[in-house]
Amino acid sequence: MTAATNASRRRIILLSPVTPATEERSARRRPELDILRGAAVLLVVFYHATIAMDSFLVERPAWLTGPAEAATPFRMPVLMFLSGALLPRSLRKPPRAYLSGKLRAVAWPYLVWTTLIVGYTLLTDRIDHELDPSRARIVEVVVNPATYTWYLAYLCVYYALALVLPRAVRAWSVPLLLVVAGVSAHEQVVRFAFLLAMFFAGEWAARHPGAWRWTSHRIVAAIAAIVAVSLATASAIGLPLRYTPLSGIGVAAVIVAGLPLARRAATGPGGRLLARLGQDSLIYYVTHWIVIGVAAHVLIEFSVDDPAVAVPLMAVIALGVCAAMAALRRRFPAVAALHAWPARPRPTADAGGVPETGSARRAPSELALPASAMGR
Repeated sequence: MTAATNASRRRIILLSPVTPATEERSARRRPELDILRGAAVLLVVFYHATIAMDSFLVERPAWLTGPAEAATPFRMPVLMFLSGALLPRSLRKPPRAYLSGKLRAVAWPYLVWTTLIVGYTLLTDRIDHELDPSRARIVEVVVNPATYTWYLAYLCVYYALALVLPRAVRAWSVPLLLVVAGVSAHEQVVRFAFLLAMFFAGEWAARHPGAWRWTSHRIVAAIAAIVAVSLATASAIGLPLRYTPLSGIGVAAVIVAGLPLARRAATGPGGRLLARLGQDSLIYYVTHWIVIGVAAHVLIEFSVDDPAVAVPLMAVIALGVCAAMAALRRRFPAVAALHAWPARPRPTADAGGVPETGSARRAPSELALPASAMGR
């Protein structure tokens, strides 16, 4: 097939009207979106490995804080945008199936890993000989999530809102939510409103693939890359962009600039590795934080406090443990239960009523996008 034919087919697809069939195609898993999700999760792991240096009582060098701050406006918003892009597929299910899927794949791991965090906090406080076992911090984790599991708590609320709000309300609420995020003085309100806007924006993008046809032009991707790099640079030097309407433009720029790069990388080994990480992103997300914390305590005991050594080592250990957890999850139900409440096998019409077994297709990760968190 010639390049001209491919380009012609791409134009036909992009210019075609939005129908249930096109929505179905847009909701299918696409490797380039898995790659973007995997890259975002890598940035989250790197960020937590970086801030873990605070436990070493050494100053974080600029070469660490700069990249971490540069990615701050994009890490979680991109993940939330990609999670929202799975909504069209999820909402086609009956409400009962929709809710049970979210309870299994989002609420359950939130409860499991928040409980583990509380236990970890109590244990490490005792190891560090603190007189007060950080009761205030434990209450903060459970009532007003202050650690990384807040993301799953937000997803639970967002999925519930998506079920009760009409599609038009969800779409038109995006600019209103961005305004709320821009004017509110309360940090929690700002974060909640901004990320909900990204969640609903991801859904809108998945339902209207034709509206993005202009992003296939190289010049548009180049302009988007310039915008994304400019905002990342501004964030790195200290401009407060996190959860601001301006960073919403940056999220769109990252998606537009990143998709062509992800498509090119999809067939290479690096792209396939990132795509697999994106498919298992829930496992990496909920597992890595505690692993980094344990690794930090071990490195402190052995006086390994050089950031150039400690940060890469903590990140590699965390990624290795997460990869092992993802592999074990497919073989051992007890490990899988850490990340999703086990579903009852359902008989299939083409299997003569015999429940599906392990030979069936692997269900996509909840933190995974069209084509997190995340769309059971």
